[in-house]
Amino acid sequence: MITIEQILKYSSSNKGIIDNLINDIKHNCITPFIGAGLSAFVFSMWRELLDDLATDIDNEADKNRIKGYIESGAFGDVADKIFECLGEKAFFRKLRQLHEDEKID
Repeated sequence: MITIEQILKYSSSNKGIIDNLINDIKHNCITPFIGAGLSAFVFSMWRELLDDLATDIDNEADKNRIKGYIESGAFGDVADKIFECLGEKAFFRKLRQLHEDEKID
């Protein structure tokens, strides 16, 4: 793994970038982006996450339709459809359950 010291030595502009990042973190101006596979060791990949969310859909016809969408790979649209089937409360309750704090060190 690369260290902060190595990052700072790589380019003279990196110190300013790191300082700005630290300042933004201190002032709650950072929104983490989960993606590009960097978080796969902690969070589910899209297909797995959507499969897990779909397990709570009661209506079998809806569940089968959603499974078909997942198989097609249209993941963004599938998340919206699962949200519609489960409703806001159940959707976010399940999402929180799947991403409990204990999974993050």
